[in-house]
Amino acid sequence: MGKGLKWKYNVLQDNLLVNNSEIGKLVGSGEAAMGMEDSSGVTAYPKKYGTGNTVISMSRIPAGPEGRRALSSGTIWVFNNKATVEEIEAAFNWFNLIGYGPEINDNILSRWDEQYKVEAQDRFVGIAPVSIWNSEEITSKKMDVIKKHANIDEKYFVDYASNEDVTYAFDPEKCAQELYDVLDSAIQKVLTDKNADVNKVLSEAQNNFQLNFLNKQ
Repeated sequence: MGKGLKWKYNVLQDNLLVNNSEIGKLVGSGEAAMGMEDSSGVTAYPKKYGTGNTVISMSRIPAGPEGRRALSSGTIWVFNNKATVEEIEAAFNWFNLIGYGPEINDNILSRWDEQYKVEAQDRFVGIAPVSIWNSEEITSKKMDVIKKHANIDEKYFVDYASNEDVTYAFDPEKCAQELYDVLDSAIQKVLTDKNADVNKVLSEAQNNFQLNFLNKQ
């Protein structure tokens, strides 16, 4: 698909060797029609690029032969395996205090209300959040606060928020960053060489990863 976008349809930007921040800038400033970005990046577009709230939309990741697969990510909190019960309890109390815990109360609702009130001044507010807790109460009450300060039209983000049919994958257990470097090189070759054979490039990348990284584990 990527090769076709470049060499058949010619719809990619001239400079293909850009990072995620540059892609966000191209989309947010209207120089590119679409890109891949998470919601936290998109919500900052008004502050960074002056993006209007009626020119941006988000949808689920496109479906491929194996369906819609997205790489999961996020902030990770780690407990020391030598932590005492009291220390672990204190950590969960801290999560509750900052609004990321499994509990909901008036203090947390007030903090959320102030947070989204401030964010609405120069960020997009209205995109449904993702919670690590399987709690309809938390999700519902947080969404009520978000809608109070929403400055976007929900219809432009409903497909993204629905998250239907999306399967989340995790980083490979071994040599994840090395794998991404190998794949980056393969993608760059296909997009910069019109005559590149995609299957051959992928086969070479697979052999490179196996010989130079996995076999040395």
